[in-house]
Amino acid sequence: MITPREIAGKALRKYTDYLRSVIQGISLFPLYIPADKKGSADFAARHKELEGLIGASKERTGYGYSLEYKKVITRKHGEQDEVTAVFFEQEADYVRFLDKVAQTEDFKLTLEQLLQWRPVIKDWLLQQSPDILFQHKDGWNGICVVVDYLLSHDVAGHYLRTIPVPVHTKFIQRYSAVIYSLLKYLQPARFDKAAFGLEETLGLLKKPHLFMLRWLDDDCCKKYSAGMGVFGITIDYLKSVSWPVRRIILVENETNLFLLPALPGTFGLACGGGALHLLKEIPLFSNSLLYYWGDLDEKGFVLLHDMRLYYPHVKSLLMEDEVIAFHQDEMDSQPKHYRERELPALTTTEKSAYVFLSAHQGRIEQEKLNQAFLQERLLRLENEL
Repeated sequence: MITPREIAGKALRKYTDYLRSVIQGISLFPLYIPADKKGSADFAARHKELEGLIGASKERTGYGYSLEYKKVITRKHGEQDEVTAVFFEQEADYVRFLDKVAQTEDFKLTLEQLLQWRPVIKDWLLQQSPDILFQHKDGWNGICVVVDYLLSHDVAGHYLRTIPVPVHTKFIQRYSAVIYSLLKYLQPARFDKAAFGLEETLGLLKKPHLFMLRWLDDDCCKKYSAGMGVFGITIDYLKSVSWPVRRIILVENETNLFLLPALPGTFGLACGGGALHLLKEIPLFSNSLLYYWGDLDEKGFVLLHDMRLYYPHVKSLLMEDEVIAFHQDEMDSQPKHYRERELPALTTTEKSAYVFLSAHQGRIEQEKLNQAFLQERLLRLENEL
């Protein structure tokens, strides 16, 4: 026989559907809960189960679920009541049973305010998870103000944080995804373009990404950057320079930039995360020995693969099976499962390392690489021409 606790679990799983019905303006009540679980064969145990079920019902508490019964005749115990259905008769019974009265009232108030603002977004709301009203509870007033402004003004040429709307400067950045979604829905002809995010859609100016560069050659440092050994550099500047360097070492983690040894005619460049994908069509990279040192995990090998699509001559650094074999004791599990990927641009030894890590859902943090092993491998670069 179903228990009050099981009813609560099943009722909670219907809460999202209930919230969606509120947006639609329809009623789900009476709301029935599946209750086809048979009771105990033992009469005393069955009687106790039934008493517990009735005791937590609306019949006894004044709210919550109601029960439907039918009379059955048993050979051993004669006429007995058997529960045939569990249901919530009214919305108030359901919401109070889940202890979500205040949360539901907040939801309805927010919904009412949004539909008063723009009734046409009802269909947009139905395309989202109802949780979106809770997630942005403290931001909806500002979101409406920003959307109204962007619908009626051309803000091309502004930076995201300088758009003249009465919200704090980081507000639009914080809620950019929902603002972008609303703009595309409300004015698809203007905003539903093949653009990557709000800034590009609005034609906003973007701060250039600064890559940290570190010279590994003191002579180059003095000659090409006035003695600045470490500094930030933009993509446009990288594309414009023609320094006669031998090697460029791209590293995913900034810490590793400072582990690189002195090497003639060489600089290191930190390009963590998605920033690596900005490094396209740079003549300096095409005309130099190019290395990539990424994390020993799924993301690191995907980035290596992508970089080789841009620059087929790029070599990996400390990303082959020999490194994995030496550091197996340092391997732990990455949070997400590896996806099935081909990664055809990897070399045989790189692919072997990737397959091993993938099979073990493994990763080896660069900070855990043996320092003596690390420095010995890095110094080999000096002999590569």
